[in-house]
Amino acid sequence: MTMKAIVRLKLSCLLVLLLLLTGCSTFSILFNRIPDIAVWQLDRAFKLSTEQKQLAYTGASNAIHWLESKGIPDVLPELKQIETLWEADQYLPAVERMEQLIQNSSEQLLRIAAPDILKFLLTLDEENAAHFRRYNSKKLGEWYAHTESWEDKVEHRRTQFARWFGQLDADQLQRVTDSTALLANERGVYRQNNNAWTERMLSASLARNESILHAWLADPSIWWIPDYRAQRLSLI
Repeated sequence: MTMKAIVRLKLSCLLVLLLLLTGCSTFSILFNRIPDIAVWQLDRAFKLSTEQKQLAYTGASNAIHWLESKGIPDVLPELKQIETLWEADQYLPAVERMEQLIQNSSEQLLRIAAPDILKFLLTLDEENAAHFRRYNSKKLGEWYAHTESWEDKVEHRRTQFARWFGQLDADQLQRVTDSTALLANERGVYRQNNNAWTERMLSASLARNESILHAWLADPSIWWIPDYRAQRLSLI
């Protein structure tokens, strides 16, 4: 498997780490700045204090260390197998395994980062919460723009697959189109679910309810609304 193919995998911050493996000094510099970028993003969302910024920086650094030493090496063999399937025109198995890999990797990273996330959440105050509500409200349209229409969702999935597997040929583009479905009120359900878990997270954080936050970090699905859960099941 070529490094060029590997770096197309869109696994959030894993992307930068995969780019680092090319040995490019530019990406090495970017890699070293991931904790700073994480703090910047969280500051935009929560308006952090100096102490909160330090917590966020430490947490991001811990996550990056785990990804570099274990997370990335562990997924490379599976990525090679997925690309082999894709190049053999085994479209459905390749996509299913890629989606499963992303889900498993995300869940594993969350388990590793959960203690640091919990420490951070337990520092939130009313000002942080108010700032995040405003930020969340402004970003909802952007986050779920791909569910505005079937055409938007098709384009979103084509872009996503191109990042995973490289440029798609005509047959692959058609397969993406044929396999894309927009569910009834999908956009509305996404937004409702986002607002529901956001309020629960903020409420538990402000109440310093460590046990509830710990349970949520262990299984984020416990705060899914019924309609969102049903949508997830229908797309499996």
